[in-house]
Amino acid sequence: MEPIEDEPNVDARRAEMGLMPLEEYRKFLRRVYYPDRADNNTGPPGEQAAPAGDNATAGDNARAEDNARAGGGAKAGGNR
Repeated sequence: MEPIEDEPNVDARRAEMGLMPLEEYRKFLRRVYYPDRADNNTGPPGEQAAPAGDNATAGDNARAEDNARAGGGAKAGGNR
């Protein structure tokens, strides 16, 4: 990830936009891009594994992120 301006407050800014906390989003990305990993929480080689016990599904997280990006109610496909 890129460096973050005002990192201590990033989750508050994300919440204002309807986004999940950054660490939850990172876990979601790990599940999407590394689904074959045994614990589904690890990223690329050399990156620390996330703590076990996160029970949110990738679908739950994807819907949350999609809704936030779409302004809370837009459907996939956009305007036609």
